[in-house]
Amino acid sequence: MRNARFAMMESRWLSVGLLLLAGIIGLAGNVQAQTLLFDKFEQGSAPAGWREVLNVTAVTATPTETPTATATSTETPTATTTPPTANTETPTPGIPVITTAQGGSTIVSGVSDPNATPGNNCITIFSCGVDTICGNGDDVLLGTGSVDASGRFVVTVSQLQPGERIYPRDTCTNRMGGAFTVGSVAPVPLLGPLAVLLLTASLGLLGLWRKPRPASSCR
Repeated sequence: MRNARFAMMESRWLSVGLLLLAGIIGLAGNVQAQTLLFDKFEQGSAPAGWREVLNVTAVTATPTETPTATATSTETPTATTTPPTANTETPTPGIPVITTAQGGSTIVSGVSDPNATPGNNCITIFSCGVDTICGNGDDVLLGTGSVDASGRFVVTVSQLQPGERIYPRDTCTNRMGGAFTVGSVAPVPLLGPLAVLLLTASLGLLGLWRKPRPASSCR
């Protein structure tokens, strides 16, 4: 009798221990170990009536985190080319410059800002006057002419004097050129030795050709 009571108490304490062990395993989420334990009990290893006492249902583990796909940027950088800015600066007009003016001549030539308009009369030639100071009140107008599309001008003026100081003014661009000193009268070129020899020979031949012939005597 005592052994039977002792065996019953041992069976109850074993059931309580198994219950505690099943609870610990369930809390830990070890579903596989719990399933093996239940299989062992169903095979007859557990005391009679343990399923009614425990009334344990299978625990299904549920994942607590949902994997989230992270998008990876596949954008390709595109180089943007900025077109060069057009140059909007206004070019500075050219200053008129005299290149040729000779004493005794009536022609003044030079260069200035190009102008393709025919007969534009942009160029005016002035004499600096007696005081030879250009741009003051005693300047004398010598002539007016046009500049072509290449920027060249040829102006007819009053007869120039050697050493006279003159200057151009472009009235179309309102710019004044620098002073130019008129050169001396171009000297007559001297004859070279060969030219002198040829001239002498020509004159000699001309004298011989014109020499009178002696009159023939009559018998």
